[in-house]
Amino acid sequence: MQITDNGLKKPFSEDFIEAYNSNVIILDEHLNDTDIHVDAVKIAEITESDELSQIDSTDTNSTMWGKIKKSISILDNHVETVASQTTLGHVKIGTGLQMTDDVASVKIADNLGTEDDFTALSAKMGKKLDENKAPKSHASTATTYGLGNASSYGHVKLSDNYVSSEGAASAGVGASSKAISDVYNTINTDLADVKNGLPIRPIQQKGYVEDCLQETIEVGYYQYLYTAQNRPSNAAGIIITVPWFEEYEKWENKYSFRIAIDTNQRIYTSVYRSGESWGDWINDSAYKTISSISIDDIINNYCINMDTKYLFHTTNIMQLASELGTTNQGYLEIKVMDSSKNWVIVQYENIYGGTIYRRLKSNGSWQSWKRIDEVEI
Repeated sequence: MQITDNGLKKPFSEDFIEAYNSNVIILDEHLNDTDIHVDAVKIAEITESDELSQIDSTDTNSTMWGKIKKSISILDNHVETVASQTTLGHVKIGTGLQMTDDVASVKIADNLGTEDDFTALSAKMGKKLDENKAPKSHASTATTYGLGNASSYGHVKLSDNYVSSEGAASAGVGASSKAISDVYNTINTDLADVKNGLPIRPIQQKGYVEDCLQETIEVGYYQYLYTAQNRPSNAAGIIITVPWFEEYEKWENKYSFRIAIDTNQRIYTSVYRSGESWGDWINDSAYKTISSISIDDIINNYCINMDTKYLFHTTNIMQLASELGTTNQGYLEIKVMDSSKNWVIVQYENIYGGTIYRRLKSNGSWQSWKRIDEVEI
């Protein structure tokens, strides 16, 4: 029997079985040493290659196992490495990715119907949004980007003029600073004209008073509260105090005449007697048809549009004298509006002796004089 360099027995034909069994025992011992034959990475005698490279047919056993050891080392490191911006590695399939046929892809939507935080918009949807967005400068002659009105915020235009047909909230037109300035200047001009056209003893607003029956004959008008004492009726209103003339263009403090107009459009009259007090309020029931009257109507129509610049004037003296057979001292004329929105002129005449008459002019015709006061001065 011949023994090889590696300790294997090479039997001759006559001792074959014995040699074969001995070889099997030797191979089995080597196979039981797993550190050498199974875990090649840990073979102490094998030096790991510096770089990963292919195995060449001319490589020695030690070189070949060195390359294998390098490959196993790199594979182990790769499995345990997480990918980053600078390092290759492994990633998990997260909520922003989807798998189709074992292929991972990013979730992309072509519409705005999803509420998924991890779904990206497609370039197609981005293009559509870009085409339909409002421009940074979106001044427009049309109402493309929303019209502001009384109930909604939006775009409005500015106007330098106040035009009622275009000034409603639904038109979306606001007043410019010029328009406001024009109105301010116009009002000031109109007020100046009113002041210049007032009587010699102008009507002045006295404000609210608690007691309407003040012991005064000062010319002017008072606004009284509905709670004022001694008011003409159970309603707020205004009281106009005017003088009587003893002679033309001469005002005497002896007598005064008052007209009260309450918020129910009722008219009352009262006379002041020198040295005493105001007489009782007398309800002039003839004015029940009057539907609207304002301070502006009174000031404009009986202070400014008079034939003279006096609260009482003496025109039509002969006409009144011939109708009543007495001497006229002058009259007060007020222009009001009836329930049909027709202008009606009311004249109050003070006759020498203190009796007050009034008459109406409607549709161009004067009605007859009617006595409304029995107060003797």
